[in-house]
Amino acid sequence: MSIHKKIGLATFIALGLAACGSGGSDGPSAAATPNAAIQPAKIEQVANAGSAGKTVFKVNEYTIKLGETTHKVADMKKGEVVNWKDGNNNVRAYRQAYSVVAGKFDLFPIAGEGGKVADTIDMPMEVALINGEATQKLPTEGKYTYKGAAFGRNETGSLTYNVDFEKRVGSGTVTGLNETGAIELKEAGIVHTAITNALDGTQVRAHGVRGETMSEKLGRGDYNLHFFGNNAEEVAGKVMQKKGEIGIAGQR
Repeated sequence: MSIHKKIGLATFIALGLAACGSGGSDGPSAAATPNAAIQPAKIEQVANAGSAGKTVFKVNEYTIKLGETTHKVADMKKGEVVNWKDGNNNVRAYRQAYSVVAGKFDLFPIAGEGGKVADTIDMPMEVALINGEATQKLPTEGKYTYKGAAFGRNETGSLTYNVDFEKRVGSGTVTGLNETGAIELKEAGIVHTAITNALDGTQVRAHGVRGETMSEKLGRGDYNLHFFGNNAEEVAGKVMQKKGEIGIAGQR
């Protein structure tokens, strides 16, 4: 059976993200200066994602739905990767004080004769949620180092990311992942960014960095990283490579 036919038999998981908060307006265009204040994100919710029309996200109010089970982000321990499984559906998530990152990956059973499972398709991990209390106005000076986690489908490594707010640039490294080897997050400038979350279609406007990566084992890729917290206390984002995506998050 071809891979296209196999995928045609698969059923994708449905995940929901619910959040509560107060109203707000759209952020500025991408042409705005990098250190200009931005307004709270405008959120477009799907019907089953919780209360619609909310624009301010508090991490402790988030829920992530996997199958019939709803997981409260408030119950997650800060600074640790958690693994949730419901049948063939899997989520790995990492929370901080102001942000949460989650990746999803599925095992798709392929029916054979008599309805028995003859094979499975192992899908790569997709970072499908980067959300939280986006920084509205960045510091205008200072150099900071953010340290935290980098996680793929089966491994957890470390993130180190350095930001110079006066020069408006950032760069860093991911280490501890055997599948990729060390990953260089090349220096790039701070810009306005927009996050579109595949879990529920929400869109968040933030400040962040978009740049290229170079992995020891997988070669070139890309990354995006966004600032969270009132004073840019945290970063959260993802690395995109040939064999799937890696969630990254850290705090200073």
